Amino acid sequence: MAQSNTRKATADALAGVSASLVALWVFYPIDVLKTRVQAGTPASSGENLSWLSGLEWKSLHTTCSSFCYFYLYSWIVSAWHNKQRQQIRGGKLSHQSTSIPIRLLLAAVAAMLNTCLTCPLDVIAARRQITTSKKDDETDERDKENEVCSENEIFTTDLGEENRTRLVLELLRRKVAEARSLWKGLGPSLLLCSNPAIHYTVFDSIKQQVLSSRKDATLSMREAFLLGLLAKFLATISTYPLIRAKVMLMV
Repeated sequence: MAQSNTRKATADALAGVSASLVALWVFYPIDVLKTRVQAGTPASSGENLSWLSGLEWKSLHTTCSSFCYFYLYSWIVSAWHNKQRQQIRGGKLSHQSTSIPIRLLLAAVAAMLNTCLTCPLDVIAARRQITTSKKDDETDERDKENEVCSENEIFTTDLGEENRTRLVLELLRRKVAEARSLWKGLGPSLLLCSNPAIHYTVFDSIKQQVLSSRKDATLSMREAFLLGLLAKFLATISTYPLIRAKVMLMV
């Protein structure tokens, strides 16, 4: 049973990765512009903005994030169903069912775990997206080279034991701070895991109002698409301060 759950989770994860990458590549220039505006650094008319800045890092983040999320969600739902089957055999439940609130809760748990694991890639991708030109990349490379040289000087220059110890401790402190900075924006990102729940609640509320005013009990494909679009718009507007805060902390 566990092996079957793993195969299903892997298949769901690979399908999710494929769909996410296609959506990312199609709308990537818009994503770059969105990140720059949210970070407060919109491109001016004379600025050499690359619309593909950070594409490799964003693709890596999307691949890892989508795989982790769909794998975790599929595995958690399968584990929940297995637990329910055991309870049915034990007489604690009369039938197997997973209500919508339970599904939303399981999805939120998977999203939070995924966010904690892939936050560093999201931070790097966001920082790369606000890079405006190759000149900025060259400046970053020079800064890194100078930093490496200064680190090497600590061990190759005769500084005295006391000064060397102080500089090594300062170097370790700086490295720890750099590592911690890769999880900047984690708080807002975790709160944004509530976005799907808001999306579904708004969609279901509007759907019930539409269906209550007519005899037909189903929505057409066009109506479902438009209602989903409206629900996503309202969910995004309601959580936009968190979205903006996340980007500003990351960059």
